[in-house]
Amino acid sequence: MHALSRLLALAALALLPAAPARAGGPWRPAEHRATADARAETPDGVVPAVVKVLCRGGDGGTVCVGVKVEDAERVASFDFDAFEGPDAKAAALPLFTGHVGATTVEGPVVGRAVADPPGAFLFEFCGPSRGPSGAKTLAHAIAGGAGAGEVELAIAHPSRDGRAIRARVPADAPGGDVAKALKGCPADR
Repeated sequence: MHALSRLLALAALALLPAAPARAGGPWRPAEHRATADARAETPDGVVPAVVKVLCRGGDGGTVCVGVKVEDAERVASFDFDAFEGPDAKAAALPLFTGHVGATTVEGPVVGRAVADPPGAFLFEFCGPSRGPSGAKTLAHAIAGGAGAGEVELAIAHPSRDGRAIRARVPADAPGGDVAKALKGCPADR
């Protein structure tokens, strides 16, 4: 009977929302970035993820929207290696799609294994912080919040056979943590 109780408790935990509610929404601020907990739908099931928006303003600065897949080793059918390194075979392919409200952007995405937590892989869609870029357009749409609803970020498998990793989080509130992270990044798109 004890095993059945534990199994039911684990099943109840699986039904909890992807990101815990907190005052001000799911986004957490840090210097020049904001993050939100998510779940990534993968070809091999759902794994924990973190969505991030990052801005390094000024000359040569960048804006990035990223998805960190926290249990990447559990996603055996996805070719993470194709996204990693300076000669990554997927680096020039438009395998990233970001959608929030009326804004949809597509473009190339790069990735790398990261140490925190062990076994994680970070995908980033980046562009210059000055001048127009798809990454900056998407970041400002996420920060816009009002009426934007949900943010959906997808990374397609390099074979383009329908396999993808998809993460979803609520858009931020206007003037919220994502907008603060973008402070110093010009709003011109």
